[in-house]
Amino acid sequence: MRIQDTLPILVVLAATLLLVSQTHAQDGKATSPQVRPRLSAEAIATSHPVARDALTQLPPLVNEETYRQLGFDSPDEVKQAQLGAPIHVFMVRLDQLKAYGSRDKPDALLSETNEVLYPVEVSGRIRTGLRMRMVDGAWRLSSFGASAKTQALGAASKRAFALSKVTAGDQVAVDIPALQLHFMGYHDARGNLMLLPAADDTRFKLKAGTAEPAQRVFARLAPFAKRYPEGQRIVD
Repeated sequence: MRIQDTLPILVVLAATLLLVSQTHAQDGKATSPQVRPRLSAEAIATSHPVARDALTQLPPLVNEETYRQLGFDSPDEVKQAQLGAPIHVFMVRLDQLKAYGSRDKPDALLSETNEVLYPVEVSGRIRTGLRMRMVDGAWRLSSFGASAKTQALGAASKRAFALSKVTAGDQVAVDIPALQLHFMGYHDARGNLMLLPAADDTRFKLKAGTAEPAQRVFARLAPFAKRYPEGQRIVD
């Protein structure tokens, strides 16, 4: 099972929210994933005012026809929405996964995306997600929506806390776009990177909410990744 949103976000809504975030940043090209420095906790904290501003623009744009597209149960819920703790987002590139060996350090595969994910919550329950991206030293809105994916990551985050007592703010999201996989990650008491799949995936023997060492997960995925050319998304 892969996490996909069944309804598109309205173009007008997305464009309006993007304009809000652009008041905090100027256009610029992001550097390549290989050379991006890791975002610091201090840098991530500065994303909150921009994310909050984007969220405050949402209620007037939502009506009876659009609220479900954003993951809410009613239009009134939009007015109650609050930002959850930001989650640092990393990705694993297909070329890196192909070259991975069982003795390699799994943390080295995590490429910086310059993005953080804010769960959008109502009464403590995740409804949707808001992604912020650092561009030329300033934050701007990257996307809004992905309710199913954000809810699944939220469930994985709670499971990670139950297992490790590592809070959401100290966890990370790990995306493998080519394989359409999404994980929550944390470091255990020994410093080992652990991954929890956001959804079951029988292709790779992944079970939602079950923590495994990243070293083991990547080693299992690497042979499969080697069968596919760069730029091709792996599907059933």
